[in-house]
Amino acid sequence: MKFEVHRQHRNFIIFILAASVIIGIATILAGAYLNAADTVNFKETAIETTATITDIHTSSQGGNRHVYVAFHADSREYRGELDYHRSNMYEGEKIQILYAPDNPRNFRSIEQDGKSNTTSAICGLVLLLLGGTGLASVSRRYALKKRLLQDGNKVMAEFLKLKHGNTSVNEEKSLVLICEYKNKTDSVVYTFKSEEFWIANHPPGKELKGLDGALVPVYVKKDDYSKYYVDIDSFFNALGNRDSRHQEDQNSDTNRLSG
Repeated sequence: MKFEVHRQHRNFIIFILAASVIIGIATILAGAYLNAADTVNFKETAIETTATITDIHTSSQGGNRHVYVAFHADSREYRGELDYHRSNMYEGEKIQILYAPDNPRNFRSIEQDGKSNTTSAICGLVLLLLGGTGLASVSRRYALKKRLLQDGNKVMAEFLKLKHGNTSVNEEKSLVLICEYKNKTDSVVYTFKSEEFWIANHPPGKELKGLDGALVPVYVKKDDYSKYYVDIDSFFNALGNRDSRHQEDQNSDTNRLSG
């Protein structure tokens, strides 16, 4: 049986991580642009006046501070929550605000003027961090794999088992190969775990046969066995070739008996 190891699903995950980074950056920039445009439009017609802080309330959940002010416009008094606070604010303090002439309830602190939209910035930052962290992790693993294949020591570890990984795409779970190696120098037994992979012609939920006693090539850092790469491609290629030769031998024996 020829095993077709593939990582297309991993490439899809990398695509999702990259898209997350791009969307995160776009969200931050779009939020900043829209906020700046809104601020410019608002300031073109807004009226400046003095407001008085009437109350400062700290919520029991989250500890957020809510600042309430009162001001006069069109011979009427308006009250509402300010869009901004600083640690040294106090009740009775006079601050400058801007309000829309057609709707005085739409007012803003001048001190807050020019700050980016918090919600869009937070959402964009979360996407950026998630995608960036994931891509950085993938990049580090790839760089380590490349170094180990070039300069690492190759050891042959004994196959232990295959288990499902943490990733599932279209109800198809990834696989992880576990193997171990006993260092002849210090008799320490090291356990190695491969990266996640899929086998294209492997039915989901079905166990692979004929792996007991097989040897798995592992590339390790010369002075640090915690840095390693399990060469699953070479392992399954050799396993498939072994099975092919075995099948050819069986066919040859059958043909001789038939003749």
